[in-house]
Formats: sequence, C-alpha cells, structure tokens
Amino acid sequence: MSNAPTDSNGDSAHLCVAGTKRTISAVESHESFSLHRLGRYWTLYFPRIDFNAAPSESVADIKRFAEYVKHHPESFSMDTMHSCSFDYLTLVEASPLADFAQRLRDEPENILSCLGLAVCYVLSCEYGADAEHILGDHRLHIRLLHHEPLTHMKSLKSGIVGKLVTVRGTVVRTSPIRPLMVQAEFNCVRCGGSQLIPIVEGKYEVP
Repeated sequence: MSNAPTDSNGDSAHLCVAGTKRTISAVESHESFSLHRLGRYWTLYFPRIDFNAAPSESVADIKRFAEYVKHHPESFSMDTMHSCSFDYLTLVEASPLADFAQRLRDEPENILSCLGLAVCYVLSCEYGADAEHILGDHRLHIRLLHHEPLTHMKSLKSGIVGKLVTVRGTVVRTSPIRPLMVQAEFNCVRCGGSQLIPIVEGKYEVP
C-alpha cells in the first residue's frame, strides 16, 4: 500500500509505514506528549501562531490525531516526501475527533494542519534522525482519498468559501507557472534590524 519515498539523491529513505509489519510504538503517552518535539514542526503548519501561544484545542486535536496514527499506521501512506494520503471514509468511521466530518468541512485548513503535524510528530518519534532527513523543513500535504459528498460546479457559491468541497471536472486550460512568495524580510529604518515574516496564501502582517 505504501511506497518508500526517496531523498534528493534518489536513495530509498525506508520510511514505509502503511502496509508494513513494523508498527509505530514510540509516541509518548498523553501525559508525556513532547511539546518540544511538536514545536520543531509547528511553524510549518501554523506560521501565524506563536508556539508559546498555541491554542489548547489545537494541541489537543494534534494529540488525538497522533494517538490515532500511532495505533493505526495502516491508515495512511506516504506518497512522496511532500504528501501523505488518508482514506476519508476510514477517518470518518474512526472519528479521531468529535464531529470530525463537520469540523473538517467547516475548518479544513486547521484540521488538516493538525493532522499533518500529528503525522510529522509520530514519524519523528518512531524514526528519529531518519524522519528528520525526510521531513526536513517542508510542510507535509495531506491528501484525502474518496472524499464526499461531490459538489456540483453550479453549487460553488460564496457560502462555501473557506470550506472543504470536492468537485469533478475536466481541465481544459492552465495558466503559466508563477513564482509564489512564501516569506519576506522587513528592515527597520531606525535600528537597522531585520525580521523575516512568513507569507501564507499571499497574506502577511507587517511587523
């Protein structure tokens, strides 16, 4: 079910999780959940929120997702070093969070960020330095397979902006690839200091 990702040199990273006999067992218990380890990847998923001010609900969601991934390593597969797949129907049935399906639809960015961070946490606990070599400093994108219901194109209205929907269609035209700005450096004219600010979806806050 899972293919081992390769590093930039083409060498196998041996990070197969789903479909293997090896189980993930190194995640700390709920009481000993490592916030230090969690903080290592925090800014990749929540660049606008300081880890020291992390919402308790988000941390609790990540803990629950981590426990789910720990006990069900067959539930996901690493497609590449940058993406990980989950079966949507399996997640809904397991319901790792209360009202999971509804929350995923209403706040997909937050829920998928929590799930992605949980996967990073579990892999880091299990594989240590090997996971660091693969996960690196990039965000792990979560792909949901068999997501439903299917939304018709004519139903795409302003009321579902920001919500998770699935559409089906044929791509008839694409635009040229354009550079995407992901961070900007601001320099203070008074003190000469500089500050690097992440840019998420074209949005940023001036320091």
